[in-house]
Amino acid sequence: TGSRSVENIRIRVPLDSRAYNIGVQCKSGTHMVTTSRRPQVEWTLDEIRPSDSAIRLVIQYSTRNAVQSDSTNAAFVTFEVPGYSVSSIKVDALRLLRESYKLFKGVRYSTVAGSFQLSCVLVLATTVCALDFHSEEAAECATKHWSEIRDIVNPKISMMDKILPKAGVERVRKLLDGKDELPKDPPPRSWLGEAADAIPEGLMSMFGKKIIEECVDEMKHK
Repeated sequence: TGSRSVENIRIRVPLDSRAYNIGVQCKSGTHMVTTSRRPQVEWTLDEIRPSDSAIRLVIQYSTRNAVQSDSTNAAFVTFEVPGYSVSSIKVDALRLLRESYKLFKGVRYSTVAGSFQLSCVLVLATTVCALDFHSEEAAECATKHWSEIRDIVNPKISMMDKILPKAGVERVRKLLDGKDELPKDPPPRSWLGEAADAIPEGLMSMFGKKIIEECVDEMKHK
């Protein structure tokens, strides 16, 4: 849209049908959580200007079970761009007959987007059972499966600014010594605990939580 602003933005994010304890963080616009049929978050923004810095919506929630197939990693968006025509169709001439008043010459264009779907990596759920990342069991499992965890986490490190709150990004960057990948060798237990403290609980599933969780569960049932 070049230098034009986008207006009347409406973003709807469906959540898992078993979601509860829904928390939303956003510094721009207004949001509303509805749970009448299927839980969802609706985010409304009056305007986004080209000069605006990146805006972020963080949703955290809990479920009684792991997220099932009826959950979605998508957001549905509508918006308008006044004075802009995506199709490049223009009015060349307009002729009115039998009108006595003088017409003002000019055409106003506006792009209005119908609802469309965007892939979304911001909405994740957690299980009720909390995993203690400071425990010896968690550290042992992280060491055992470190190669798998690196394969999952490393591609997401470049997206941290869009996924994590600013304070969390700064803490993780410090743990990584400014690098864009996890250490090649498993870190000490204290490192794992600090990393877990820097990432909101609702987003930990993106960073290898399931691998460590399953390993700790196996250890407990041996």
